[in-house]
Amino acid sequence: MAEVDQAKIAEFEKNRAQLMNVSAQKQQMQMQSMALKQALDELTKTKEKKVFKAVGNILIQQETTVVKKELKEKQESLDK
Repeated sequence: MAEVDQAKIAEFEKNRAQLMNVSAQKQQMQMQSMALKQALDELTKTKEKKVFKAVGNILIQQETTVVKKELKEKQESLDK
């Protein structure tokens, strides 16, 4: 009986750890989605034709419409 209980406890702990990992990943994805939404809101407000976009450790200038499209695609993939 004790072996069965230990196996159940081990399985419970494993499932609990998986749940915590999934929960942390979900929270991280929600934060990314919120950041993307804020960026899209700012791009919608701007009247600039070109904006700067971070690529690695550098900033590049790109057309606002291109950046908006890329951010919308990223947000859609996160929200799936």
